[in-house]
Amino acid sequence: MISFIFFALVALSSSFIDTLIFRSGKSIFPASWNPFTTYSTTSLFLGLWRLDPFHIAKFVLILSAIGSILTYHPVWGVFDFFIYLFIWGVFFEGSWRLFYKP
Repeated sequence: MISFIFFALVALSSSFIDTLIFRSGKSIFPASWNPFTTYSTTSLFLGLWRLDPFHIAKFVLILSAIGSILTYHPVWGVFDFFIYLFIWGVFFEGSWRLFYKP
């Protein structure tokens, strides 16, 4: 069951990343968060990581995906696939509609 929560975080992070990369000019986020500009303007943290919104969201996505895989236990067998589709639809599309302002 906790796998579903991790998967919801994957969907949220993915919609955040999608908004930053493809729709940064029409989102609720400042234009300065565009990963194409922050990559060249941010410095490395401890010489290893960039601490801009894009890379933080990517880090959350990767950790949540790993957490979802490691904590997965079948709930309804084959129908778990449809549960994950539903979770993706609700969290990705729902948050994307909040982030993107045409």
